[in-house]
Amino acid sequence: FLLLNFWQSIGEEPVQSAPLGLLSVKYQSTASEAFPDAIPHPDKSNWYSFPEMTNEECLVFKQYDRDASYASDIWHCGLSSIVPKNAAPNRRNFDVRAFIILKEQVQETTNDRFAPSRRKSKLTRDESECFCTEQAKRREAQT
Repeated sequence: FLLLNFWQSIGEEPVQSAPLGLLSVKYQSTASEAFPDAIPHPDKSNWYSFPEMTNEECLVFKQYDRDASYASDIWHCGLSSIVPKNAAPNRRNFDVRAFIILKEQVQETTNDRFAPSRRKSKLTRDESECFCTEQAKRREAQT
């Protein structure tokens, strides 16, 4: 199975405050490791933001894939550090996740991210939030 995420603004005006940000993660360890077995590399990971999205646009991205042989690490959040110069209304959006069941079977090996033997994340929830906040601060400092 996999999870697809659909994100769309529902405001009348284009998004100006805290636009959606996607983090394309690169890890500190070997190329074969990924979340939850590795910690993101703060200097090699890249943020992509989607400012000025209208209610006629919808962003679709794969958030999770059970099969570890496929890329699956797209982190996302509202980039609250991106603030317009003029007062702007709060962002209004909806976020829908589709749980998609595929016909193919994932072998009970290290490729199964949902196997009973799967490992816990190396980052706690608080550490994950801190990582995203620090990344946003770095991005802001570069602009």
